[in-house]
Amino acid sequence: MSPAERNWEPKTAPGDSVARLHAVRVLNKQRVRSEVVDIRDPVHIEVEYWNLQSRLKPTVIVQILNEDGICLFASNDWNNKQWWNTPRSAGKVRATCTIPGNILAEGQFFVLVAVGSYNPNTIHALEQDAVSFQVIDKSDGDGARGEHAGGVWPGVMRPLLEWEVTQV
Repeated sequence: MSPAERNWEPKTAPGDSVARLHAVRVLNKQRVRSEVVDIRDPVHIEVEYWNLQSRLKPTVIVQILNEDGICLFASNDWNNKQWWNTPRSAGKVRATCTIPGNILAEGQFFVLVAVGSYNPNTIHALEQDAVSFQVIDKSDGDGARGEHAGGVWPGVMRPLLEWEVTQV
């Protein structure tokens, strides 16, 4: 089993009578499972779950944590407004969250995955360290480091930000 993929059988999957996890995968820019991704490329977190009912609207939640267990951010599939407004029916659901390139710094990251519903807030399935992946920086002057290719660069995130600079 790869740290970049987890699969469960229906009877042993984390979850309850509303939803059960089926699979979680880390995918690279080619949408292929990968334990290592280039800092410049997007990372896709793919979550599949069994929706076992049609009354509630389950939603996928992911949290990205660093090696120190610090939650860098959380995201939720309700950001897709079309999906949020779609009535649910029983069956398998696949939700994919895309983390753009040049956001995370180098290092190892862990993904917490949950399926929940709201009003009332309920977690139906939860897996703390569902999958993990490593971000590496092989950029040659086109990353956030610029020409500084060696040594440690501080921070848990490494966005490639735009700057305007003028001589005054």
